[in-house]
Amino acid sequence: MKKFTKSQKEIITDFLTMIAAGWFGAGVITTAFVRPVVLLDTILNIVIGAALTYFSLRFAIYLERK
Repeated sequence: MKKFTKSQKEIITDFLTMIAAGWFGAGVITTAFVRPVVLLDTILNIVIGAALTYFSLRFAIYLERK
């Protein structure tokens, strides 16, 4: 991966943090307000939303540490 300047890392980290917040909002929080037909859909939304939130935040932290 190309070496980024400090300001470029901050921009990428902010973007990934916003993506993580979006995944959390879309995959986890909205599931509480939507009534899916199948319970498995609810569980999948929560698991996938939480996983994508986690990976986005981990990648943002990884970039910030380097």
